[in-house]
Order: sequence, then C-alpha cells, then structure tokens
Amino acid sequence: MYALAARDLYKAIGLEAKVKCLVDFQKNKLAAKRPRYAEFEPSFIELRYSSQMTKQKNLVKYVLTKIYQANSMGLPIDPQQATIEHLSPESPAKGAALSPEQLASIGNLILVNESLNNQLANKTFSEKVQILKSAKVWVDPIILGASAWGPVEIDKRTKLLAEEAYDKVWSM
Repeated sequence: MYALAARDLYKAIGLEAKVKCLVDFQKNKLAAKRPRYAEFEPSFIELRYSSQMTKQKNLVKYVLTKIYQANSMGLPIDPQQATIEHLSPESPAKGAALSPEQLASIGNLILVNESLNNQLANKTFSEKVQILKSAKVWVDPIILGASAWGPVEIDKRTKLLAEEAYDKVWSM
C-alpha cells in the first residue's frame, strides 16, 4: 500500500498532481485504516501516567502535546521542555482522595513547562487553575469550569480529550 503510494507520488508531475496523489491516498487508503470512535475511546481512556505507572509516560506526553498544539494559538510547545503535571496532586497535603488509576488518568494530567510545573507543585486545584490562567496557557473548558476536582471531573475531561484527539488531532 505505502510503496505503491510512494511510486505514484514519485511519478506525479507538478505540485498539484502530488497534492492530489496525497489526498487520494489519505481518502482511499488511510481513512479505511482509522478505527471508529467506539474502538478508539476505550484505549484512549486507559492512558495512564504517575510516578507509580510510568510505562506510558512518553505516549501520554506525546498525546497531550498534540492536543495542546491543536488548541493553542501561541508558540508551539517544545516536547523536550514540557513536563506532565497532575491536577490532583500525587502527594496531596491531606490524604489521597483518588485511586491510583484516577490519579494517573490522562484526564488528571496537563502539559506545562518545568517552571510552571514548579509553581503548581502540590497546590490545591483552585490555586492551580488561577496559576494556569495567569500563565496564559491553553486550558480546556472542563478545567476552567470546574469548582472542584475529583473522579467525575477527571472522567468528563478524559472523554473530552478523547474526542479532541479523535476529531482534531488525528482526524482524516
């Protein structure tokens, strides 16, 4: 499939013919390989990262970077300088309110630079939201509209991020 498309692209003469070749490849070949949302969402919802669950760290960082880039109008984020911050902290001042899976859920994670991550540290959710607003970074409406942060909000945000990833980041 790819070798044939590469040959067709190589043989195409002129920019217009090359663009048509790529568009046809996307519509006729790649689109058929894309999973339906009902298949995509369950795998997306299972994305996790915490200090206890590190296996998917690079994947989570990549996904968050792509979602941020799709929604941000500012300078592109440098993945090498970005860090993953937990909205509900891994080491809260008071006892843990979330299960380890909820804490590590992609819905509880944001991507920020190191200096902003240090500012956010183990602050409360409302303090983190204020810092994020003043830092003028893109923050999704679930975070901005939440008065508290718990399992319901995390699940809601996880589903929103799944929709963003499917519809904006990896759309065809």
